[in-house]
Amino acid sequence: MAFSTVVASPQSLVSNQKFVQCIGLAEILSGEGINVSQQVELLNRAIVYLEANQTEAALPLLDEAYKQLSEMYEKLPSVKLRENLERGAVILALAATPALFYYFFPRLYALVWLYNRRSYIVKQNKKARK
Repeated sequence: MAFSTVVASPQSLVSNQKFVQCIGLAEILSGEGINVSQQVELLNRAIVYLEANQTEAALPLLDEAYKQLSEMYEKLPSVKLRENLERGAVILALAATPALFYYFFPRLYALVWLYNRRSYIVKQNKKARK
């Protein structure tokens, strides 16, 4: 049987808590459609350092990932509002297209027809007067 030793230190406990918080924030943000691939890459590199028991190298990566993820989480309501407004504008434009087409197409068609036939000359038919 192989035995492994696990060393518990205040740094490893802090890094584990921060790591769990980072994973939670990344999951929430990813679920909302925010791109967190850079932060996940930072966390993956931190995992490599933590597995090698190099907590001194992993802590700055965890701090940076946590800082970026928390900033993104704070901006989440405004990002969601902007996305919802953009989505509503697209839906409104698509819904208004048939009505605008119905209103403007006959007028546009008539203007194009008159423009193309402006050089036509109307002649009086002498036979029709009789």
